[in-house]
Amino acid sequence: MVARTTAALWNRFAAFDPGLTRLASAMRAVFGTAAALAVLTALRAPETVLVAGGFTAMPTSLAISDLHPRNQLITLGLGAPLSLASLAAGAVLTPYPTAGSFWC
Repeated sequence: MVARTTAALWNRFAAFDPGLTRLASAMRAVFGTAAALAVLTALRAPETVLVAGGFTAMPTSLAISDLHPRNQLITLGLGAPLSLASLAAGAVLTPYPTAGSFWC
């Protein structure tokens, strides 16, 4: 009975995520963010750097879908500075809501 219920739940889960690509992508994002925060914490980085590191790790890990490791490294190298630039622009435009909505 328990095995049949477990199999039925797994079939429903697998129907929403064939090939488990969404799960793999989500796990990569979670582990990437956790690793970035662990390294920054070990380096005794201030809280603002922890927030920036977490926000940078999340989109860059989700954006990498290249098959070859070399291409993944290039995407990561280009994604991290762009994510930090976006975070910095958001921080700079916080006091100016009109300018912030103009750029969206």
